[in-house]
Amino acid sequence: IIPMLADVNVNLTGMLRAAGSSTQVTLNFKPSADADSVQLTALGPPGFNFSEVGVQGADRAITHRSATSVTISCTLARGQRPLPPLMLDGVRLPHSGSAEFRVAIF
Repeated sequence: IIPMLADVNVNLTGMLRAAGSSTQVTLNFKPSADADSVQLTALGPPGFNFSEVGVQGADRAITHRSATSVTISCTLARGQRPLPPLMLDGVRLPHSGSAEFRVAIF
């Protein structure tokens, strides 16, 4: 089995960090294959909300968003981190708990 992503980091980078706040999350990784989309899904805790998320960068666009996931159209090259990292604005934080995410490219 060859993993599709290496060195995956999902970080809370916005100034607002209180439960229920709308803030920024930064996603960074190294893909092991070329791709044109990335999907971030919140697995827990309940309460994450991506339904009003925006993405920074002229060559990036949100193609799908829901309460638990967001899909971003962007060019990803094998072995190269997206530059700048994917910055998602408007992520609603849950009320408590450690975060767990699934990141997929396609």
